[in-house]
Amino acid sequence: MKKAANFFVVVLLLSFCLMPTGFASLSQTYYNEGMKYSRQGNYRAALAAFTHCIDSLENNAPGYGCFARRAAAQSNLGAYDAAIQDATEAIKRYSGNYSYGHYVRGHAYREKKEYDAALMDLQKALAFADKSDKSFLVQIYHDLGRTHYGMGVCDQAISNFQLSLDIDPQFASGYWYLGNAHKKAGNTEEAIKAYENFIQYAKDADSRVNSAKEFIKKLRSP
Repeated sequence: MKKAANFFVVVLLLSFCLMPTGFASLSQTYYNEGMKYSRQGNYRAALAAFTHCIDSLENNAPGYGCFARRAAAQSNLGAYDAAIQDATEAIKRYSGNYSYGHYVRGHAYREKKEYDAALMDLQKALAFADKSDKSFLVQIYHDLGRTHYGMGVCDQAISNFQLSLDIDPQFASGYWYLGNAHKKAGNTEEAIKAYENFIQYAKDADSRVNSAKEFIKKLRSP
């Protein structure tokens, strides 16, 4: 089975990877350190580094990058209220429409099952996003799909999951959630196909592979 990229890490690493402006050299050092730990999946160390980045900002420095990245680390650690607070600060500090800040906050709201707030932020993230950043678009559509799924709106969930997969046809988690949405909507053949694609592209160690096989077996049963 082919490797699939980890869901939230893709956004953390591939979207807006350039160093934000307004950093002193010490803040930049901590920011780069935080990004290094994030790439390694060491989110506690990343959280500490981005906190140092914030603490060492010069007066009147925008600093939105430090707050947004700390929000992402908080979210990866399950500290969703703290993530929302940091993302809100990042959006406030950004001069313009901060797509990544809205995405991180929307993701945290979705994890808290505050779907209306999540939907509002994710729609803003999509509206403000650089449409050439395909990896970021995949994640926005995916989160929109999961938000609609959580709200019980399966047709919208299916549409958004499909949009993410149209951009990245090897995005394993997209097929998993597409299968779930089709299954919930009663679309048996579509659900089976989505689960088969998930199995094809999922990591060998993904615990959902066995569940997908069981779902396919049950869906094919008379």
